[in-house]
Amino acid sequence: MRMTREEMAWLYDAVLSVPAMEEKVKKLSLQPSRKLVLILSQVIDKAIEVKKGEGSGLLSFYPEQIEGLKELRKDLLDQAELTVFADKLKGVPGNT
Repeated sequence: MRMTREEMAWLYDAVLSVPAMEEKVKKLSLQPSRKLVLILSQVIDKAIEVKKGEGSGLLSFYPEQIEGLKELRKDLLDQAELTVFADKLKGVPGNT
């Protein structure tokens, strides 16, 4: 049995309403490969294309988090020194 959009919204709201969910994570130390950073940046790009009310993914219910994802993507690419490369990849035909 599939959950309805309303049921999904209720579930996400319940899970994300727990105390401390808005707090910044202080002990997060990541050392991903450049390949993983590039893949993650494209995953973020695809995720933020979803408009409010469309789809059933978490971001479709919380579009206010899009700016935070864009900032995270930028920070990851900057730290991996892949910003220019990632921007050039966007211009490759078929890479949408």
